[in-house]
Amino acid sequence: MMWNNFISLKDELIRNFIYYCDSPNTDHREEYGHYNWFFSSRVLDMGHVSVVDKRDSHGMWMMHVNAYSKSQTPMPIYGFDVVCSKKKVTGCFHDLSPTGFNDMKMERKEVARTRPLPDWAKEIFSENMIAAGNIKDTNECLELCALGSENLERWFDKANQIPSHAVMDDAEMYEFCNAREKYCFNQLQNPHSFNVMLNLGFPEDYLKDFKTNKQFPY
Repeated sequence: MMWNNFISLKDELIRNFIYYCDSPNTDHREEYGHYNWFFSSRVLDMGHVSVVDKRDSHGMWMMHVNAYSKSQTPMPIYGFDVVCSKKKVTGCFHDLSPTGFNDMKMERKEVARTRPLPDWAKEIFSENMIAAGNIKDTNECLELCALGSENLERWFDKANQIPSHAVMDDAEMYEFCNAREKYCFNQLQNPHSFNVMLNLGFPEDYLKDFKTNKQFPY
């Protein structure tokens, strides 16, 4: 089953977060099939793994992952999103979105089918951002999973090399915080994720609070 590859990736990413961070805070809503893990560390302001498990009722499994650095240790924004059914991946999106500080180049990866990006996405994602769709090949899934795991480790390794006594001036702090805010603002312009979850039975008020205060809070 195609989603098994990404469930394994979810477990691996959580292990990686735990290795580099404190123990997670969790916010699981069993009634919605919605599971959330939140992490922080010296360099990580918020790491978030969010899973929507509707395999039994709707034949769908979704995961969203972000890592936002602290402003004292500015880094690109790690992101990995996937929506899949039993037999195919509808969409898989992965990037190290630039903030202008310690930016990391995404490895260019060719995928069988590329998903077109809307304008809100083009403004925040890097040129090598992965936007794959209609994936039915297990090997392609495994390559994406390996890349997602490897890039999170690279992200933490680079962030932890930034000295704890590093100081940013006011202009740099503004630039970084503005980039992070723009990333969250633009993500909230995406109607697709909200509408998919709404159609899966999530209450509208719950979704609005989750999206603005937990998933994209900056």
